[in-house]
Amino acid sequence: MVEPAGSESPSDGGISGLIRTGLLGTLLLLILLATLQLYFTVQEVIRYWFADEYVPVFNAVFFIIVIIGALLLIRAYLLPRG
Repeated sequence: MVEPAGSESPSDGGISGLIRTGLLGTLLLLILLATLQLYFTVQEVIRYWFADEYVPVFNAVFFIIVIIGALLLIRAYLLPRG
């Protein structure tokens, strides 16, 4: 059976599949860098906006939010559904 043009998946090894995989990898790297920059910027904002005695409390709250967000993403996208 003949498959329609453009229906190849990235695992087929076609040039368009390789381009899509490369583009996806590049975008994921950019997202990772932007996320790290945001993470460290929020740390600086917390230090700037709040008095020194409250910085550890707000850092802890921020870290808990980051951990919960990461766990939700792992649960939603990486764990098998069953």
